[in-house]
Amino acid sequence: MFCPKREREHLKASIIIPCRDERHYIRQTLQHVLNVSAGVPYEIIVVDDGSRDGCCDFLRQGKCSLAYTGENYVPDIQLLTTTGTGVARARNFGAGWATAPYLVFCDAHIIVSPGWLEGLITCLEKGEADAVCPTMIFTRPLHYTFYGGTWDENFSWVGITDRPPGLQEIPFAPSGCLAIRKDVFKQVGGFEEDFQVWGYDDAELSLKLWLFGYRVAVNPFVRIFHINRYSPKYQRGRHLLHNLLLLAILHFSAPRLARKIESFKHYPDFSPSLYKELWEKHYLRRLSYFQRRLFSDDWFMQKFGISL
Repeated sequence: MFCPKREREHLKASIIIPCRDERHYIRQTLQHVLNVSAGVPYEIIVVDDGSRDGCCDFLRQGKCSLAYTGENYVPDIQLLTTTGTGVARARNFGAGWATAPYLVFCDAHIIVSPGWLEGLITCLEKGEADAVCPTMIFTRPLHYTFYGGTWDENFSWVGITDRPPGLQEIPFAPSGCLAIRKDVFKQVGGFEEDFQVWGYDDAELSLKLWLFGYRVAVNPFVRIFHINRYSPKYQRGRHLLHNLLLLAILHFSAPRLARKIESFKHYPDFSPSLYKELWEKHYLRRLSYFQRRLFSDDWFMQKFGISL
């Protein structure tokens, strides 16, 4: 921690930023967060998940070279370190150190707009949603504006492009910027820690929230720019199939699970042994989830017009 402490009972939000090899972006992201009016008091928790490029050294060494011109207080910035556990575990680890009643998960490569934090937190405080995301504007090479996400018939995540007139319920809130009540986050168990590397962690969390009786929404009046990065480590790989399989095992009814497993057999990385391993490891948790949930996956698919 390199900034002065404040009275933590006054905090409204804990901003949690996992990062791995973000040398070109993490300083820029923190600069934007610090210098744009947030509207509510907050702390920042950066989780360095085994970076190899020294991206967080300036925080680790206590050399804060970030010019701060924001509100009349200096936010706490806490640096935590993990060892390449993957983005879901890194987010959960950061949440474990959060002291505010609302958690805000952000990628390390975003640009925020004035009032962004207040716009998200207010929705939660008013009880309009239990988790909320902003409008996400993705950059490079073209600009794509998404108001949350959904699934297509191929079980692929697709962005919602129709702008709602106001706060609107959505299937999935992207974790590139996602605010959630801390008590709700704890009650559903946070992000799925057995997911590998990255991918579908936000879809699994959002689906779990809906099935357990909570609401997920987008506030279209809050805008966040998400800087798209192109790097070999972000190529699609076996970990995405692993995460899809696990999501289906944990939350899909037997008929829907059987259909998806049949379709997964066409994936180059699919193997019956992988499915068997995941099924045996997570079967008891599947039963626990099915006992706890208030709504079925059929209800969820019908609510949002998803054909799976």
